[in-house]
Amino acid sequence: MQAEGIIIVGSNTAESLGFDLPAISYGFIQEIDEQATVIIDLAGSENGLKPLEPLYQFTTEKKEQPEFLCVFNLFRPLTNTKEKALTFLDRVNTLSPWQITGLVNNCNLLQDTDASHILQGQEILLQIGEERNIPLRFTQLKRNIYQQIHHQIQSEQVILFDRLQMREDWQ
Repeated sequence: MQAEGIIIVGSNTAESLGFDLPAISYGFIQEIDEQATVIIDLAGSENGLKPLEPLYQFTTEKKEQPEFLCVFNLFRPLTNTKEKALTFLDRVNTLSPWQITGLVNNCNLLQDTDASHILQGQEILLQIGEERNIPLRFTQLKRNIYQQIHHQIQSEQVILFDRLQMREDWQ
């Protein structure tokens, strides 16, 4: 990933490797100041917003609404129905000083993912987007699945990968 200009900054808590904990390193603050694109994985729940609290003042002083994308995997327990996904989205918008500006379809079942999973997620996310006036910005999927359904993808952009990269692969 570094060859592509992607820098991964993980948790400062070494013993937490592999856990979805609301803990992040603030090594990316300089990147925000330099107006680089920064992607923060918020650990799949509203608890992921907690480590961002120190950043709120930093960004609000600049009076900028950052692009704030909400990534959905509708096969996870907190978002496995349209209603739960809407509740999650509304909760994030309530707790965060930033409003969600775009949706990302990351619907998957890891190695068992097939085209129907991607399209099922897309259908629900398009409905959610229409109800909340938030665009479906990205769809993330394996290249071989994309080749099967590329003409059906309705997001603004597509993120393709050739193989699953589990945590051990990029640490």
